[in-house]
Amino acid sequence: MYYSGKTDVGKKRSVNQDSFAFERICPNVFLAVVCDGMGGANGGNIASSLASKTFIESVKTEIEKHMTEDGKCDLTPEGAELILVKSVELANRIVFSEAAKSEELSGMGTTLVAALVVNDTAFILNVGDSRAYLIFSDVLDRITHDHSYVQFLVDIGQLTEEEAQSNSNKNIIMKAIGINDTLDPDLFRVEFGGNAFLLLCSDGLTNFVDEETIKNTVLSFDYEANISKQNDLDRVCARLVELANANGGGDNITVVLYLHETNGSSEG
Repeated sequence: MYYSGKTDVGKKRSVNQDSFAFERICPNVFLAVVCDGMGGANGGNIASSLASKTFIESVKTEIEKHMTEDGKCDLTPEGAELILVKSVELANRIVFSEAAKSEELSGMGTTLVAALVVNDTAFILNVGDSRAYLIFSDVLDRITHDHSYVQFLVDIGQLTEEEAQSNSNKNIIMKAIGINDTLDPDLFRVEFGGNAFLLLCSDGLTNFVDEETIKNTVLSFDYEANISKQNDLDRVCARLVELANANGGGDNITVVLYLHETNGSSEG
C-alpha cells in the first residue's frame, strides 16, 4: 500500500484550520482522516487537530484488540464499522466538551472524513462536507454525501449540481464534530475490485477544482510505467493543491491519496 498527503493554507486565509493524519497500522490495515475546522482562527485549529488526533488514537486502540499472532488484524465488517462509529463519537464528545470550557472556543467544530482499509475493503465515515472519492480506470466515484445546506437544496430539487457549485451558501454545514453532544455520521462500505485510488479531501479542493480535473490529475499516475510509486503519489497530491491555488485558493486545502493494489506489494 502507498499513500501520501498534503495540506496548504491557500491564497486567502492566514491560518490553516485543516488537519490530516494517516497510518499503516499493520500489514493489512490502513487508516486516514481529514478534518476541516470552523469557529474562528483558534477554534477551528483546535477542533480539527483535536478531532483528528482523538479519532486516530481511538481507532488504533480498538484495532489492537483484534491483532493476530502473525501481526495482522482480524476484523469483521461490522466490527470495523463499530470501531469507526465509537471513535468518531469519542472525538465529538471531546471537541464538544472543550468548546464548552471557554467562550473563545464556543461554537467551534470540524468536518471529519475517514477511511479504514482492511484487506480489500474500505470503510468510509463522514460528518460534514469533506469528501471521499474512489478513482479507478476512467471513473471517479464520489463515495460521501455532503452534510451541507446547498447539498440539501440539491437533494430536494431546488438546485442543480451546477448551480450548487456557485451558491453563496456553500459554507453552511448541517452536521459537524463538536457542535452537539450527539452525532449521526454516515458510513459507507467499498469493495476494491482491483487497483484503485482512494482520495480524502477538504472542500478547499472540491470548491476550486472540478471533479473531472481531479480524476484526470489522479489518473496521471502511470501505474504500469511508474518506477517510484511513492514519489508519484507525492507529486499528484502536490499538483492537486497547486490546481486549487491556481483557481483562487480561497480556502485551506488538504488531500490524502491512497493507492490500493489488490494482492499487490505493500509499502508506504
